[in-house]
Amino acid sequence: KSGVLRTFTRIDRDELCPTSDSCVIKIDVAVQPVEYFRILRVFVTVLDINDNPPVFPKPQVMIEILESLSSGSFIPIPMASDLDSPHNKNNNAVIKPSEKHPIKNPFKLQLVNKQISDKHTDARLVLTSSLDRERISSYRMVIVASSQRNAVLTATIEIVINLIDVNDNNPIFERMSYQTSILENTPVGSFLIRVQAHDEDSGLNGEVTYEFSSLTAGSHGNIFHLNSTTGEIRNKQVLDYEKSNSYYLTIVAQDRGPDPSPVTVTVSIFIEDENDNAPEISIVTISSQVGVGEIVENSAPATFVAQVSVTDKDNNGNNKKFDCSLRYADSDPLMSIDSDTGIIKAVVSFDRELISEINFLVIVSDGGSKPRSSTARARLVITDLNDEKPIFDRNEYSFEISENEPIKSIIGSVLAVDRDSGINAVVHYEIVSNHITHLGPDDSGIFLNFPFFEIDKNTGSISTSQVLDREAISMHRFIVMAIDGCVLSAKSSTASVRVKVLDVNDNAPTFDVFSSFVNKTYQVGGLLGH
Repeated sequence: KSGVLRTFTRIDRDELCPTSDSCVIKIDVAVQPVEYFRILRVFVTVLDINDNPPVFPKPQVMIEILESLSSGSFIPIPMASDLDSPHNKNNNAVIKPSEKHPIKNPFKLQLVNKQISDKHTDARLVLTSSLDRERISSYRMVIVASSQRNAVLTATIEIVINLIDVNDNNPIFERMSYQTSILENTPVGSFLIRVQAHDEDSGLNGEVTYEFSSLTAGSHGNIFHLNSTTGEIRNKQVLDYEKSNSYYLTIVAQDRGPDPSPVTVTVSIFIEDENDNAPEISIVTISSQVGVGEIVENSAPATFVAQVSVTDKDNNGNNKKFDCSLRYADSDPLMSIDSDTGIIKAVVSFDRELISEINFLVIVSDGGSKPRSSTARARLVITDLNDEKPIFDRNEYSFEISENEPIKSIIGSVLAVDRDSGINAVVHYEIVSNHITHLGPDDSGIFLNFPFFEIDKNTGSISTSQVLDREAISMHRFIVMAIDGCVLSAKSSTASVRVKVLDVNDNAPTFDVFSSFVNKTYQVGGLLGH
């Protein structure tokens, strides 16, 4: 009745006019009684108060951007909405570090036209510096929206920016170069070494694969295997130090991203010698025969005999240290060998007439942890020195021959032996002409230097050179000499020979002239003479 207009319930402008900048309520008021009836239109303007906080659509937003995004680029972000009128809406926002990621980030917050609207793109982040995903892969920050009229009413949203990798890094090997040492004869398929490269990119851009360079694949691809994923290198063959003691492999690494940039590294594989080869023996002598040494008899001890040359395909220091020794079949040590020089020397003075040659073994062992040894057969020949003279088998020879035998009749032979060898043992015979004695029938000596006999210089056979007459000379004595064949220093010996001439009935009886004188009165039958 008073005409006062009052609210019946609480009025919320943000519900009545959620989309209008101004909020006016039209009310038609009827005036009664009838006689005064009329309609009055009343406009009630509902004034906004800042009673609503800002509201973000979600508490967290994750955004992905390329790490190659250039400085100054914009990144739209959602902004909080506010049911209040524009006059009271949030028109202020700040960017703060996240407590979970309190690092300085390269973004600044920019509000479009310095005004806040209902649209989520009214705010954006501006990149202020370049990005490097390999250094920092993500950023976290908090956007705080508030009203300038009521700072108590605020809203926050966490912005998480993840950087998308681009292939901007090459693989990097862990080492500038790799090397390893393995024993020869290592079984096929053994692990030798592993190369490893890292790429700070992610995904395919960071996945590294390995392969041999084309040159290495052509020269060593049949010897080594490279795992393209792990970088492990294994041997496809048994390695032999004696064939090659080192290998140099070029490994190529590249990522699986677009436009990869290959990098290379060298792997050095050194083969360590194993004692898998026995020593090889060569015997050097002054003789023309292989493995046969010579020494002149009566040479002084320590005279050179031969030199042993040893080679070993192994190359390890200990494997090339050799121990040399000699072994004899059935005699005491007669020679010595120096393991350092391989020189074999006599330890005694040899007498060829007692021992003419020595068979022996040369034994060589290397110095490996599991020594290997070899043997070589050798022979030492003691060469002759003319130190022996011919010796007759008797001091005096006695022969008989009948008289009147024809010239060249053999009466016997003499024999002398020289214990030397070769030319030194060749014996020649001769009759010493100034030692001939002839005896007459009455054993009276007749000294005639007249050759009745001759001797074959090679065989020692003695034959007549004259017809012998017992009645003239019944006994012959002479000296034979045996001379060896040494030209420079011949040695000789002698023996005596006695030849008895046997009688044959080659003469008729003869009377001496006989005369006798008797008296004329000599008795009959008396002896006149004989």
